[in-house]
Parts: sequence; C-alpha cells; structure tokens
Amino acid sequence: MNVYFDTSALIKRYIREPQTPQVQEVIDSATRSVTVITTKAEMAGALGRAVRAQRLPSGIARGAWELFCRHWPTLHRVQVAEALVTHAGELALMYGLRGYDAVHLATALYWQTLLGMPVTMVTYDRLLWHTSQTVGLKVWPQTWL
Repeated sequence: MNVYFDTSALIKRYIREPQTPQVQEVIDSATRSVTVITTKAEMAGALGRAVRAQRLPSGIARGAWELFCRHWPTLHRVQVAEALVTHAGELALMYGLRGYDAVHLATALYWQTLLGMPVTMVTYDRLLWHTSQTVGLKVWPQTWL
C-alpha cells in the first residue's frame, strides 16, 4: 500500500493517542510512506501549539520532535514547486480546505499520478478525509470515526 501521511495522522506516531497503535500498523505495513516537505514545519507548529495550550508538557514535545527528526529521512518527501502550490490553491478554493491541508491533498494527488497506482491518504482531518475520497484517493481510516 502506498500511503500519504498528513500531519494529523503522522503526529500520532510521536504523541501517544488512542489511534497511535493503528497509525503505527499502517506505517509498518506501507510499501511506501510519503509526505510533503512542509510537514516538518507543520509538525513543529502542532507540537508548539500543544505546549502553549498546555495539552502537552514541553519536555514531551521536545522528545517527540527529536524522534520525528530521526524518522524524517525514512519518509519519502515531495518537494514543493509552484505548480503544486497553484493546484493546492485551486483545491482550497473548490473544497474549502485550509492551506496546509490543500498542499497535502495536491501532493498526494501528484504522487498518485507519478506512480500510476492508488495512493491512500492517511488523515484524521474530517474535511481532508472526505475531500480525498471525492478527488479519487483511497482513505485511511477506511470509515470516519
């Protein structure tokens, strides 16, 4: 299975949540795991927001960040080009997506086109999950929670 991870799913590998074991299973069973290069900044932002909101101690966030950085080279990373950002903008306008979510969707679609094979979007964002199905990607989890 070729899987594309957005940040809402990937962060569950580093911060213990109820879905962490399932996300790890997907990672372990994937033929290829891909994300966009901007996921690194988005991951740092998500960890920082969790600390500011006092949902996560800063030491846990720092440890999660360091582990993520060690795993980062194991992910296939798609670079951002202007054509990708333009497509993301169109997707954002058409489906009401946030900017980074539109970049994730455009990247997964781009990767699926390059592979000529199905790509599964792994996300815990409801709108991105539904939109991914609408535009022809497989989704995981297979049913919305």
